[in-house]
Amino acid sequence: MWVLGEPFRAIIPNNGRFVLEFETMEHQLIAFLRRTYQPHVIALAGSRTDTTATETSDWDLFLFGEKKYPSEIIDWNGHELDLTFHEWPKPEGWVFTNPYAPIWPVKILFDDTQGKFEAAMERTQHVFDQGPQVAYQAGCKDRKNKLRRWLEKLEKYQDNPAVQFYYAGIAYEALIRVWFENRNSWSLSPVKALPFIRDHDSEFWKLLKQFSETRIEYAGIARKMVGLL
Repeated sequence: MWVLGEPFRAIIPNNGRFVLEFETMEHQLIAFLRRTYQPHVIALAGSRTDTTATETSDWDLFLFGEKKYPSEIIDWNGHELDLTFHEWPKPEGWVFTNPYAPIWPVKILFDDTQGKFEAAMERTQHVFDQGPQVAYQAGCKDRKNKLRRWLEKLEKYQDNPAVQFYYAGIAYEALIRVWFENRNSWSLSPVKALPFIRDHDSEFWKLLKQFSETRIEYAGIARKMVGLL
């Protein structure tokens, strides 16, 4: 294969005839990432792996290699690349997760691990399909119990707005996550979770909205939401 200059590549097949083939943007992206970071794996997640992406959606890319670079957001040919780096290899039994859920679906753009990363993705999909109530039953139970602890903190610091605001942020995230886990569903990113709750539980959504807008009634509103979980 000869590279004549993006976005075309030249291929000389067995019959010796010269053929030009259009090189997709994805091919160009993979070539850029391999050349720049030398990863063993390039994986794509987020909206670019489902039907929710738009022309302006960023690319949530995960690069696995011997060197773990700091995460960064860069511009590449007018596209925003959100790059997260992981060391490779991973321990046996490793599952690809973010702080609140397995990362799935995932599209593998490049992989030179002789099937090891693909096997890890099969494990990840299995955990994802089980749901949190099955895969992380103890964690779900513990998180629900901790909500009561956050309520106590909100009530304890009603006269200290700065401290109460800190615990309100923790409680807000936990309330959303437990809402999903009660339905044996993995929590979504905030930009997806909030409209999903709005469309599926109007009563809980109304309280969430009040909670985010109040500056004094955190404890009372949170207690109402816990009562719905």
